[in-house]
Amino acid sequence: MKEWSVDITRVGDGPALDPHDEETVERVQKAQWSIDEYAPVASFLGNEISFQVAVKGEDPEEAVAEAIAVTDKALRNVDLPEWPVVEIEAVEWTRFAEQLKEPTYPELVGIAELAEMLKVSKQRASELARDERFPRPQQVLASGPVWIASNVRDFAATWVRKPGRPRKVVEA
Repeated sequence: MKEWSVDITRVGDGPALDPHDEETVERVQKAQWSIDEYAPVASFLGNEISFQVAVKGEDPEEAVAEAIAVTDKALRNVDLPEWPVVEIEAVEWTRFAEQLKEPTYPELVGIAELAEMLKVSKQRASELARDERFPRPQQVLASGPVWIASNVRDFAATWVRKPGRPRKVVEA
């Protein structure tokens, strides 16, 4: 029997679940505690509630059926609405554990990394960054701008390098 991480999202009609209402927060916490052996995580807002649970099953269909039954039970235990399932994802636990190792944010680069990626000096990297064709920074920090690395790689792939210094234009 395999272990699975199953995410379930339920949406329905009726009174919205208010995350600022202490009674609603307490009911959702109690729903989680009532199925504690499934390592549940719940989130909710408005007419949507989501659970992530750890279940066992021979295949994804069995895992999904177990997860639905478990979350139905949790919702019944605290008199929360058993809204219909609108989205569900089952991931084998070993794969899920690997996914947890991956960053959930984009790789960022500053001027020094930018210069290294483009094989130019930091001064030239700063110049290029001011060009309108260059990707906009993701954020500007006190230490300077930072870019999403994949955007810089895309720029570098199409950037036409011209050797030497640019000619000075003399106005007559």
